[in-house]
Amino acid sequence: MEVSSRGLEQERVGGIAFDISIYTNLTHDHLSYHTTFDEYKRIKTTLFEHLTKSIAIINRDDDYAQHVIDNTKKTARVMTYGIARNHDTDIYASNIQLSVHGLNFDINIPATNITEHIHIPSLVGKTNVYNSLAALACAHLALNIPLDLCKDALISMPPIPGRLEFITMPEDPITVIIDSAHTPDGFKEILSTIRDCRMSNNLLCLFGCRGNMDHANRSIKATIAHQLSDKVIVTTDMSGSEDPKQIIQDILAGFSSTSNSDDNVIIEIDRRKAIEKAILSVMQDGDTLVILGKRHDINRMLQDRIIDFDDRIIVRECIQQRIQRSL
Repeated sequence: MEVSSRGLEQERVGGIAFDISIYTNLTHDHLSYHTTFDEYKRIKTTLFEHLTKSIAIINRDDDYAQHVIDNTKKTARVMTYGIARNHDTDIYASNIQLSVHGLNFDINIPATNITEHIHIPSLVGKTNVYNSLAALACAHLALNIPLDLCKDALISMPPIPGRLEFITMPEDPITVIIDSAHTPDGFKEILSTIRDCRMSNNLLCLFGCRGNMDHANRSIKATIAHQLSDKVIVTTDMSGSEDPKQIIQDILAGFSSTSNSDDNVIIEIDRRKAIEKAILSVMQDGDTLVILGKRHDINRMLQDRIIDFDDRIIVRECIQQRIQRSL
């Protein structure tokens, strides 16, 4: 179960006694609800303050890991995971190789002197190394499931829809990636991951921002997208009751602080047209387009109505048009 900060603050999980709780990281998120980061951090930490005879699994590499450990109830057992080798890390990764063809790394468990290699073809990026370690810590260290079974489960896991989801066709040499990252840290992680994989000629980023939330992050996400992409296409997301044009104006404020030319920023308020323009007019053979922010599996909520919309369907239609155009 994923437990949100809102769920904790509203005590929606107050009647559940968790046997295992996992802490991944803490970023500047949901501040439109919690107002300050300190309040957000306090609420997230309550999940671990109320553990009894349970297990807390902590990402030791996170900046706030020690804060969570210090506030975990003393009757709970603490386990840690990470990439940086700390003296007290219970499971960590080494010899990490990142590519668009999956993850390769060594699993290290100091207590039992175990070092085993794993290749996970369906996952990409350093974040998923951390997620894999968290899953291994939970299943193998906490629940005593044999390591071979845990590895088999990770290796055979299908791709996760809407999370670094690749959309390609063998007849067309472009790549489109869809990811529901919607925070500045998420933007930076996804775009840096694609950059690190050195998989394309030009990297394009298409995104909008959701209405009625996290106004301050709009310009920050624009700055990150501009710094890490060769071209940026700004469009709408789920605008809610806000004016989409105002949301885009808030986004554009983030481009003034970058040194890149404005020629590398394209504005198209209609999301379908933005995707069509990116794939059919802007992208060249060998380019990669990353579409960020919108959940892949839900409708678009506009000011006055809800419409059916799936980025993946539009992308596939556009790639088919490119293929037909090249015949």
